[in-house]
Amino acid sequence: MNSNKIDLSSSIINNGSKIKKENLNKYHYTLSLLQKARRNNLLDEGMIKSIQQEIFILLKELIQKYTKGKSSSVKVETAEFLQSSILYSIDIKLSSVSSPEDSLNIIQEKNMKEIYEQGINIVESLFDETKKLYDQIKENRLKIPLEVYNSSIDQALPDFFSNYNIKYNASNTVTMIDYPLIFDDMKVQGVLYIKNYLETLKLETTFCNYFNIKDIRDLLKKYGQIYKVDYREIPINLFELVLNNSIFSTILDDNILNLEISISKYRILHDLLTEISAEKIKSLVNRAVGKINKELSIQDHKLINYIKQYIPLFMGRLLNSIENDCLYNITLTDIQTEEKDKIVFSSRNSMNDNIFRSIVEKISNCAKTDNKIKIINTKIKSMDDFLDILSADCLYNDEFFALFQNISDMELAVLAKIIFTEEIRVDEFDLSSLESKNIEEEWQLYYIKFIKKLNKNHQKQIIKLINKIEF
Repeated sequence: MNSNKIDLSSSIINNGSKIKKENLNKYHYTLSLLQKARRNNLLDEGMIKSIQQEIFILLKELIQKYTKGKSSSVKVETAEFLQSSILYSIDIKLSSVSSPEDSLNIIQEKNMKEIYEQGINIVESLFDETKKLYDQIKENRLKIPLEVYNSSIDQALPDFFSNYNIKYNASNTVTMIDYPLIFDDMKVQGVLYIKNYLETLKLETTFCNYFNIKDIRDLLKKYGQIYKVDYREIPINLFELVLNNSIFSTILDDNILNLEISISKYRILHDLLTEISAEKIKSLVNRAVGKINKELSIQDHKLINYIKQYIPLFMGRLLNSIENDCLYNITLTDIQTEEKDKIVFSSRNSMNDNIFRSIVEKISNCAKTDNKIKIINTKIKSMDDFLDILSADCLYNDEFFALFQNISDMELAVLAKIIFTEEIRVDEFDLSSLESKNIEEEWQLYYIKFIKKLNKNHQKQIIKLINKIEF
């Protein structure tokens, strides 16, 4: 036992259960544990200072090694990542045991250097284990022309294994992985993040491997056609696409492995889901998932739980799409390209620069808001010119509200489609919960404020129009 520490073993044994592991910060386990222990009188102030001093000595020793003995000081940024590396390994060791009580006993019985060195050994083992997991992923990868998927496996992950430094920078993930997972905790750092990522990727890949690779490629092509993008170049999650269409096929009593939803089947699905309650839809989905697990003979409990974890997310999007009459947004089917009432906007008939500048000047010189709006209504004929007017610094504050009140719901829908293109494409879209983060244009901020003041029925009408618009 460290001679600098007071023997509080009996206190820890009797009171350690006061601290619940789930209440500790898993990203900063040691610091969180020490704070809770101090609050619960399991560690006194002197002991906390002793631990801090031991960590400081570890940092000084690591700086000496880092500079190869040439210096005992480094830049603040360097000291920070060296200290983070020390705490990362200590966290790994202390969080590896079953309870905070056990962690506190380790602190009582060993000095921080011993704990740190044992943590280093665990990190090294995790690194080797993660490398083997990566080799399995590479061996069983999906043969698909999806750039972010392939570059993540062929470049980003090898970069991690080549550049990860266990001793000096263990908390740094040292790579950027572009392929998105359904669930991905990006607050986790270092080798633990890569291990978690690969374990999840393995689950998603295992599920996709139950299906014909040609059908998955066709699904990707359909995605590209529907959203008018080069599917090879954008971050698409395969697991989501495959599971979604498999669920819909199963609800239709079709072959579970059939990922194609024909137009006729889509209409049957649409009529079925729009005529029943949310509870019945949920029951249908749960039965479909159970049938998928059974008929595919999925035995991996982690994969079964992962699919189960996804279902609430899927249900939210499904119910939202039904409520807003856009079920086709989450079913990859040709119905999108067949929609007869799609409204198509183009960028033709914009006025030349000289005429546009003169109109902007005329609007700017108007003292009354009504006169400004009258000029816009009579002179501006194309959507491109209208957007340019909004950005031309000739309207201010409440004048934007007056303009938005004066334009049609269709024009309001077009503006939403322009501002929130990505949100409309990939997620549930609710006008009442729009956020202004990452918004730079002043007119867009006023647009959001204006839209959020509209009643729910008016917002739903605009959403219906948004779903019919193509550019």
